[in-house]
Amino acid sequence: MNYLLESRAFHESIAINQLTSGQVALWHALLDINNKTGWKTWFTVPNSVLMLYSGLHSVNGVHNARNVLKQKGYIDFKPNGTKATKYRLISLTMSYSDRAGVIDSDRGSDIDRVIDSDRDRVTLYKQNKTKQNKDINQSKLKTRTRENSHIPIFKFSEEAKQDV
Repeated sequence: MNYLLESRAFHESIAINQLTSGQVALWHALLDINNKTGWKTWFTVPNSVLMLYSGLHSVNGVHNARNVLKQKGYIDFKPNGTKATKYRLISLTMSYSDRAGVIDSDRGSDIDRVIDSDRDRVTLYKQNKTKQNKDINQSKLKTRTRENSHIPIFKFSEEAKQDV
């Protein structure tokens, strides 16, 4: 998943699917936690952590917000009795048919297949680490400095000098 793309897609979708501030905060909390886990398909989060991250003040508030998010197709979750609940974010950048397959399916292998196929379509942008060309005249790259210090010289206009 891509944090920025998912966040943008979420904000575009809530223009249509109106959510309360608590539901929006819970989704963002889950997005942030999932990012910290390295984008695991299923991740476990205690209610106390969700309350802290989302600002919701009760366990019932978390439960109500997550039920609405599940009904609207933003997340899936598996309660684990008295232990922490397992959550899964449903990518909002997937095509509609892929999302429908993920939402309707309870089989883990199908979910992983759809998510893996989505990862294959994502283009990774990495910093280009090229070496500096040694043929460039290094003197052209140096900035003018005052008295050989490393402080660049700035020329002020007459108006700026008067303000100082």
